[in-house]
Amino acid sequence: MKIKSLQRSVLLACFVIALFLPALALGEDAHDRMLELSDQAAEAFGAGDVERAAGLYADAYAVKPLPILLRNQMIARFALGQCERAEPLGLAFLGSGEASPEDEPVVHRVFSDCALSRAEDALAAEESASGRVALRRAREFTLDADQSARAAVIEDGLASLEAAANTEPDPVIGEPAPAGAASGTKVAGWVLTGVGAGLIAGAAVWHVHALGLNDEYLIVAEAGQDLVRYNELNASLTTASWGVPTTYVVGAAMLTTGLYLAIFHNSQSTDQPALSVGLGPNGGHLGLRMPF
Repeated sequence: MKIKSLQRSVLLACFVIALFLPALALGEDAHDRMLELSDQAAEAFGAGDVERAAGLYADAYAVKPLPILLRNQMIARFALGQCERAEPLGLAFLGSGEASPEDEPVVHRVFSDCALSRAEDALAAEESASGRVALRRAREFTLDADQSARAAVIEDGLASLEAAANTEPDPVIGEPAPAGAASGTKVAGWVLTGVGAGLIAGAAVWHVHALGLNDEYLIVAEAGQDLVRYNELNASLTTASWGVPTTYVVGAAMLTTGLYLAIFHNSQSTDQPALSVGLGPNGGHLGLRMPF
């Protein structure tokens, strides 16, 4: 049922592309090539070759970066179970400002389903804290009946884990903390902060570089003579279409987590700040709750 619904969404999006693209002031060759790739992608998706469809949508976006192609590629990646690639595409689509009221529930469905999958994975690994964060993220969206049932199972499993953890013996009062534990946490925090800042800076450089490659790609595609360079540029832009937003999100998450560990973390407190990093209806979400 889920795949059929996604297929209908992709076919509808392709109809919208075919209807409105002629009005855009874009090169005819690139326009025709993008339409050709988009049609091939829709056919592949309908035939069940979702992996090929995702690649073709990425190729079409590289030819002409229309936001609706991000939506279609997101759906294909989600159908393949590739949440780590689907979610950045959904964020980019929402950030473009081109998402219609009918598009937003589709993107939100991807976000909520991926959050539930992360919660299920955390539950299986008996990681109640990360499972609780992922479950809260899923519940930021409107869940359908199937998702609500999954959320209920996850809630019960997390409650059992937390109850089992609470039955463990309390530590002996006055027992000294392991030597170097606090300083080790701070060192790890500063390392994460540095890596996160480096990823954000790298993503910015990659982004600027990709914009330059896109201009060259359009020129080469219009000339239609240098096939080798065309394939090189196409591969680079395909990787950048999902790699740049993913790097931004991962870098921001690592930077925020590092600052929390280095500055706010207190190993002696039983009521520590709670950090949440994830995806929300309007894009990436980073939050820090401080106790009072």
